[in-house]
Order: sequence, then C-alpha cells, then structure tokens
Amino acid sequence: MRYFVCNDERVIMEVFTPSGTDVKDPMFIITVNDEQVTALLEGAPPSSFRSIYDVKTYAVNRVNHDAGACRARYITVTPGQESTYQIKGQEADAANKVIADGGTPNPADYPMLTAEAQATGASFSDTLALVTQTAAAWRQLAVTVEAIRRGAIVQIENATTVAEVDAVRPQFP
Repeated sequence: MRYFVCNDERVIMEVFTPSGTDVKDPMFIITVNDEQVTALLEGAPPSSFRSIYDVKTYAVNRVNHDAGACRARYITVTPGQESTYQIKGQEADAANKVIADGGTPNPADYPMLTAEAQATGASFSDTLALVTQTAAAWRQLAVTVEAIRRGAIVQIENATTVAEVDAVRPQFP
C-alpha cells in the first residue's frame, strides 16, 4: 500500500506512513493500491478513493491535533515544561496540606515555588496562591478538553459512513 496526502482535487504529496503526518483540512490521507496510484496520476480525484478506514484514521488524527492545539493556547509547550508544571503543582499541594493541617510552610521545603517567588519579586504566599489557582484552572480545562476529545473519537469510531465521520467537528474552548 502507498499513502498520499490529498485534498478533494489533487494529490499534495506521497508519505511513507499515515501516522505522524500533520495535515489540516481540507487535506486527508488516502491509502491506495498500485492500480489506484495509476488512476491518481492520470487525474482521478483523490476523494473517490476515500475508504471509511482512511476517513476515520484522518478524523481521529485531526481531533487529537485540535485538542493539542487547544491545550497549547493555555500552556507552554516546550520540552521539560510539563514536568516543571507538575513539580510546581506537587509543591503547591504539599504546602497547602501543611496550611490545611494548621502549619506554616517553610519556603526552603519548596524550591520551585521559592525560586519563582524570588524571580518575580512576589511573596511565597502569593506565588503559592497563583500556582494553586493556575493548577485548578488547568485541571478544569483539561477535563473539558479531554471530554470533548474522547467524545469525538467515540463518535468517529461508531460512525458507519464517511458522511457521519465528516460531520464530527468538535469545538474546543
């Protein structure tokens, strides 16, 4: 089998595998055999070769891409940043537990929060409050995005026609 990235009118490029190809509407990936390659090269419209499998594969990739793009509007997407957010969240959770238990957190026990407080000129308690609020907001957004993403994928998986798959257009926040 050979894979081509297409729009409804023409082949854009051949790819060696459909996975990992980042394409956007109205492009899609089609899987064709050697006979169909000849027809494509002779001008047959690529849309005539779309199988339900191809459409579903592309649609799931599109939904995952769109969910990631939505998340990227709210967080910094660079290597290592996710673990930084996790460490800050863990430190904030631990410091808030100390407060909930009636204690006072020692900033030296929370190096990431302390470093941020020093770098921004904020107090430790203000930094703790900001990180706590930001983490709570992110959790809520993550829940919303994941619910939309999974719901769309289930709709795609359950679709029985190309039109049903094409109709799945989740709206991310």
